Amino acid sequence: MKACTYCGHEEGEDASHCSGCGTEFAQVGDENTPGVDQDREFNWVRMAVLYLAVCLFGGMLYLLSLGPVMRYCGKVTTTAPIAAPTPTAGTVSMTMVRTIKHPSWVGIVYYPAFKLLSGGSVGDVYMRYLEWWQSSGN
Repeated sequence: MKACTYCGHEEGEDASHCSGCGTEFAQVGDENTPGVDQDREFNWVRMAVLYLAVCLFGGMLYLLSLGPVMRYCGKVTTTAPIAAPTPTAGTVSMTMVRTIKHPSWVGIVYYPAFKLLSGGSVGDVYMRYLEWWQSSGN
């Protein structure tokens, strides 16, 4: 005889459902099904890898979007040539100053990207990418 785990009604060994409440009796092999526990054990690893990939993809899109934003939202102003004397006698260099003015939201939203520009070799590669965006429009 086996007892129902829900209502406690006793049934014969060959019964598949409880006659009192209709609950299905668990099969002997159900608890030890191979592969089910392994899937549950590695499910968190899959979710962690997926989360990491989404975060990495989002971060790359964030950094890559600064080039187009600077190109299409910035106003380029060029000042008249400024004569600047040089240390060598009789030479004067003419320099034009080109400035790009952005809306204030660009500085707020892209603050981490601007901080990345100020440091290291990654910042140099990122600066070349941004310069490419500026030069490709001219």
